[in-house]
Amino acid sequence: MTTPFRRRHHDDESAHDRARALTATEMLEPLDEIQTVWLAGHLEGCAECRNDREAYLADRSLLRGLRETTPEPPRDLRARTMAALDRESLARSKRGRAAGRAAGRPFATDRRPSMPFGAAAGALIVLVVVGATILPQLIPNRGPDKLPGGSAVAVGSPDIQATAFPAPAVNGVGWVQPGLDGQWELVLADVTALCPRTRPSCQPLGEDQPSRIVELGSKPHGVTISPTESQLVVETRGQAGTPGRIFVVTLPPEPITPTPAPTENPTDTAAPATTPPTETPGPTPDASTDQPTAQPTEIAISPLPTTDVPRGAVEIASGVTVVGETVYSPDGAWLAFSARPSDLSQGPDLYLWHVGEPTAIAVTDDHATYFSTWLGSRILASHVDVIAPVLDPGASPVATPDVTAEPTAVPLNEGRPTSFLLDPATLTRASIDQPDVWLPVVDPSGKFVAYWSGTVSRATTTADWQPAAGSLVLSPWSDGTTAQPSAPAATKGAASQEPAPSNLPVLGPVGNRTELVPGPVAAFSTNFDPTGSRLAVWVGDTIDGDVGRLHLVVLDPKTGGIDPSVAPLPGVPALRRFSIDTGRLAWVTPSGQDGQDSAVQILGWTGNEFGEMRALPAKQMYLVR
Repeated sequence: MTTPFRRRHHDDESAHDRARALTATEMLEPLDEIQTVWLAGHLEGCAECRNDREAYLADRSLLRGLRETTPEPPRDLRARTMAALDRESLARSKRGRAAGRAAGRPFATDRRPSMPFGAAAGALIVLVVVGATILPQLIPNRGPDKLPGGSAVAVGSPDIQATAFPAPAVNGVGWVQPGLDGQWELVLADVTALCPRTRPSCQPLGEDQPSRIVELGSKPHGVTISPTESQLVVETRGQAGTPGRIFVVTLPPEPITPTPAPTENPTDTAAPATTPPTETPGPTPDASTDQPTAQPTEIAISPLPTTDVPRGAVEIASGVTVVGETVYSPDGAWLAFSARPSDLSQGPDLYLWHVGEPTAIAVTDDHATYFSTWLGSRILASHVDVIAPVLDPGASPVATPDVTAEPTAVPLNEGRPTSFLLDPATLTRASIDQPDVWLPVVDPSGKFVAYWSGTVSRATTTADWQPAAGSLVLSPWSDGTTAQPSAPAATKGAASQEPAPSNLPVLGPVGNRTELVPGPVAAFSTNFDPTGSRLAVWVGDTIDGDVGRLHLVVLDPKTGGIDPSVAPLPGVPALRRFSIDTGRLAWVTPSGQDGQDSAVQILGWTGNEFGEMRALPAKQMYLVR
């Protein structure tokens, strides 16, 4: 068991004491956001407190495990225990008499008072049985665990596994995590069942799934898998004179155990063929994940390369940092992203990479264009038009400048966004009619669009633009093929919007706007599930931060707005990149949450019934699908 509150010397005792106190508190109740952020930051730099927390969690799991199963003593425990005690009693009696004879007391015995051995044996057995029965009652119980949908399951119930329900037929979840000897592992896991809560009795996600060793160079910042699962796009950030890079790694095939040669044919001595580790696309469509994987000794593991770009990778961009995410087109033929120079000298431009070409190309040069998402075979992107400062006409005239002096740049930090659709093959643009539409994302059915409605401002820490005056909203979407009435007034909290002319086709948001997440927004990311009935919204407090809060919004097809009766995920700490697909939402928890490293978390649903699943924690995890 862990010994709490060990004193340290020559250190900040109050910080360590606070970390230990918060660790103990979260065993009984959730911490608030400020405490969670502080504790995560402290654990990031304090290995001893991390070890303390891991020990606390291990002790809690050990004690809670006693609730699940009451140990049953063997039927012959009493007989064996009493026989052993009788033997020990006889031996002690002999030793006492021998000592007495040696001391001249031929009839001396050991006269120390003691409990009869039969009674001691009975007491020992009672302690074992009664202790196993009472101990679970002494461990605090926080009450029934709640399903996100509302139904309750008793904590520690032995039937927890029976309450798990099958997940719908969905695409799996993929992530990259550290492997052995500094390598990286790619895990593509199937979501086959969901549990009411993430419990030790539920099998962790991906535990029985095969993994592949992949070379990613040094620590990546983001990883994306191609639709064919044959390539990984890896992003690194430039630092200490090293430029940021974007490169493509060809995935090795899944390790398959070779089939042994038939023994009934002694003339066939050829060894079974094995798959060479060449840089070929991923497994063929008929490759089965149920086949046994190779033993660890059959996998060649080489040391992690010291360079940013591993051997065999294709570098498609250098000296840039990705702003947002790199996303393949639905058919896998194109890769789109926005990126700016790693030295922050300029803002981002829109880049395109046609699969098979040696490099990606910038298709804009205004240094203020941001990739948002794909809408079918076209790209949705946004551009910022800088708002020039307006001089007060009543102000005193400005003195004539000295023409010999160097010109001084006037910072222009306010802008109004406009958005457009782009054909990657022809670079033909189609402008969205409404102004102040920033980073729109349209659901696959073409009914809804989520976007920032308002102005933007230049961030103080980077050359990027971020939301300013306005709100993050949901609105109906028009593809520009049918006439639309004039846009009504915006709902409370939304930015003003100029109405579109009546009876003319409109490309862009139309109708009422509904605020998605109230409060200030410094960074955001949105995406719909394939059915268009679920919308995931991630909101960050800083433009360049990786930790924010993730929401899942359920849409009502009857009203065309948000269903207020269902709130499966009102906002949980999550890293910036998430993945939403049919029947599930996946994200990576921040390091330090619940006293553990990061983990891939799944929220799944069948209708309005929700369940969860979680992968085993790891130091670093990157969602790839």
